[in-house]
Amino acid sequence: MRRHSLVASRAKDVEKKTLSQRKTGKEGPVADCVADSADGKLFGMSLRAPGESEQQNIQTVMGRLPNLTNVEHSISSHFDRGYGKLMMILEMVAKGFTILTMAATLGSKHPFMTQDEVDKKVADWRKNKKLPRWIKDRLKVIKKYILPSDENMGSLVKLAKREVVGTNGNKFWLYAVAVHEAFDPKKSTKWLRLFATGDVVEKMKNVFVGKKKDSGVSSKIVFSRTTSSHHEREMIENQLRRRCGPMSLTQRCGNWFVGKQCRLTGTMARIIVSSTMDFDDNPETWNKMLRKCCDSWYVRHKSSKVMKQGSLNEIPLSEKLESLEWVDVFFDCGLIELSSHPHIGVSPDGFAIVTVRNDGLETKATAVVEMKTRLMEATTIKKATDMANKHGVHAQCVYGDRVFKDCVPNDNRLQVMHQAYITGFGWSVFVTSKVVNGEGSIVQTIVIEFTEDEKAEYGEKLLSQAHDVIAWLHDPALIEKGYLVDEDFPSWVDEDIRKLIVSRYQLFTAQERKIKSRRTSGSGLFEDDEDLEAEYHTIAPVQTFKSSFLCIYNYAKWGLDKNTEFGLSVLPKGVPLEVKYLFRMLAGPLSNLWRTEQSVTIIKPYILSYRNCNRGQNPSVQQIREKLRELPWDDFVYSFSYECLSELQRIGRQSLITSFLSPRTGASVRRMTENTENDHRNESHATIREDAVIGLTIESRVTRDAWPPKQRRVHLFNREDLTRVRLHSSLRYVHDEKKESIRKSCPLCYIDNCQKRKSAFSCKVCKVPLCTTKIGTATLTCFELWHSRPDLEAAYTEQRAALVTARDDSRGRGAHEHSRSIRRRIIDGSWRDGNEDSSLFADTPEKNTEEIVAEIEGEEIVAESEGGEGGDQGGNLMADEFELEHQAEMNEVLGDPEEDDGENGFDHFARELNNGSELV
Repeated sequence: MRRHSLVASRAKDVEKKTLSQRKTGKEGPVADCVADSADGKLFGMSLRAPGESEQQNIQTVMGRLPNLTNVEHSISSHFDRGYGKLMMILEMVAKGFTILTMAATLGSKHPFMTQDEVDKKVADWRKNKKLPRWIKDRLKVIKKYILPSDENMGSLVKLAKREVVGTNGNKFWLYAVAVHEAFDPKKSTKWLRLFATGDVVEKMKNVFVGKKKDSGVSSKIVFSRTTSSHHEREMIENQLRRRCGPMSLTQRCGNWFVGKQCRLTGTMARIIVSSTMDFDDNPETWNKMLRKCCDSWYVRHKSSKVMKQGSLNEIPLSEKLESLEWVDVFFDCGLIELSSHPHIGVSPDGFAIVTVRNDGLETKATAVVEMKTRLMEATTIKKATDMANKHGVHAQCVYGDRVFKDCVPNDNRLQVMHQAYITGFGWSVFVTSKVVNGEGSIVQTIVIEFTEDEKAEYGEKLLSQAHDVIAWLHDPALIEKGYLVDEDFPSWVDEDIRKLIVSRYQLFTAQERKIKSRRTSGSGLFEDDEDLEAEYHTIAPVQTFKSSFLCIYNYAKWGLDKNTEFGLSVLPKGVPLEVKYLFRMLAGPLSNLWRTEQSVTIIKPYILSYRNCNRGQNPSVQQIREKLRELPWDDFVYSFSYECLSELQRIGRQSLITSFLSPRTGASVRRMTENTENDHRNESHATIREDAVIGLTIESRVTRDAWPPKQRRVHLFNREDLTRVRLHSSLRYVHDEKKESIRKSCPLCYIDNCQKRKSAFSCKVCKVPLCTTKIGTATLTCFELWHSRPDLEAAYTEQRAALVTARDDSRGRGAHEHSRSIRRRIIDGSWRDGNEDSSLFADTPEKNTEEIVAEIEGEEIVAESEGGEGGDQGGNLMADEFELEHQAEMNEVLGDPEEDDGENGFDHFARELNNGSELV
């Protein structure tokens, strides 16, 4: 449902609550409309006249909608925010429509309220001298409907429902939905309130939709979704699968940020392991550590200059690392968890296969890679440079020895140990770099060896101290349930920490189930996936996640906004309100016809073709919208107007004939007219069906990159499917001539590279260059034969024979003798010797190179244009014949001519002269 602002004048009688929710700009009378948000069809519209209430006008518009009696007719209705009130929802539900719409700011009777709204109301009560007990009783009633206000909260979804009786007596569940929108870290968070009905509302609560960032298909990413084989990558993956599972393919994407929540990765693992606090049965210590973890997971931290520069430097630095002699290959990676303890994870910069020294021998080893970019010249860069001078630009050490302590800073030592423990690898590469001229430059690389005893000791301490802090968040029962209540928390967790975790836990568990659940798990949330054989099924990198409620509403809202833009774009400017309203009413049915024409002739063939080429899958909404551009509004208005005028002309002529006949004869003629109109109507239906077939044929070739055909065009267009394309003509498919920028060979009269004709015109539908001038004494042009002869092979044979005959007849004519003489004298060089007897220079003044070349080119252009414009029909033929006659001589000077439709022999010759040929 959509409203349209028609004029700029203000209207005092339009309700204040509606005006307050209008978009920015000038206010004025509105027209309430009902439209299809997918393709813009207008179902009903009513002007809100002065003195008429909002409710009365909307009820008038809703009366235009039918009552849905078939359960298979599931139609969802979405309102603009100002219309999301209980009365309108009851009206639509009574008609059988499903509702999903934003609640109005005022008058919606939505139960959920933000904490700020409650505080403001309490202040008003106190100002009005309400008793504290009276206030407390009311707060107790609405306590569970108060929405917390915290900018660090995540994408929380809350539901409340009540049974409502519609105007037709039917009972249904009305859901009040509150969604905390915190998906974009660059924008402030906010609560959005919606109303919804239907059987799937409760299932949608824990469903989030990810906007794909990239495909995740790359042979240089560990656990990539690509099916191509890569031996080194598969070797690393097989080693990782023994202990780990991938939770994201890349870093700094939406699923990477979500996966790091409720997990200990490098930084927090270092804090817990290095902590001197007592973790043995000490809830106070657990609570402090959980608070630090929540600060790391949820609080919005601005990236420092060092962090930003390091992120930008990772890709070029990895390329430089891979180019080193001792590095075989480098692979990127995302977030990886320890399968036996999923609350522990790691996200290194990558993995590499390197050459190491082991017991005096050089061997290949898989290693974890950690890269650090240093920016402080006087401190960190100086220290790294000194250590490179002391131990070498590339050095190998053992974890904990002197070289390790000198080259790896204290803050990064437990980090590399954590990476080695999680992955199970025995080697690590620590890279220190700096920025030189805007690019990363490697200062030192250290290859670190780890012993199994050291990794086991680290792992034992990490697991013992982290288990009581966060392991409870990965309880399989909680993951499957998908949300938390107070009873699910340990008693030692503070109230503010509980609210933060609750707000983030829904999205976290939804991703966990998506990645690690099977189709037979019984969740029923991801039934679109195939059966999974592996435990982990990592999804493609996601840009951001949104609640399914917001995705569905935004999809429909996009259509509503586009309908408004289109409706306003067709209205005239500078006219009174009544004229605008009248034009809008007239444009509504016409735009419906336009959308119907698009659906029948473009969208339906496209969907059928897409299904055939993609194993039954449907195209996306974005792909369908792109296809709709193939029939623009202006083209449709022109075609429709032409068809209407033609029909009016036919009807007017018949009315004029019957008005002068006797009643008996006139009745007979009228019966004949009715029969003719029926035939015409049937013919129109047949044309529409044929348009659909033609559209399907063309679209199937477009999807296979086989349109337009480039080779063997006569043979291909003589097949049954393409014969229908070139012989069918309608308002949708008009075989008109299209002027091209380059002249190309006509396939219907083409003999070989020396005997052919070039045309500057092509068919708009067939996309084939065709001659528009007749050959010799022929009665039809190639363009006309192409679109009229069923047997294209026979027409091809006729046109080739006609071209040979026409060129034989034109041989010996003197129309181009002047150009031939110039060419002969240029080639044999006689005109260079000052031969004053030459007829070429007998009656003309001396000319320079540019003038001679221009004369040659000008004569050829004149000859071609005469033949092309209906003058001398042999002009083109004689010019081609001239080129053929002197082909051998041309080859001596210019070489073999290239097959280029945009350049002929004269153009090439002139270019050679202008590129330095000297004239004596």
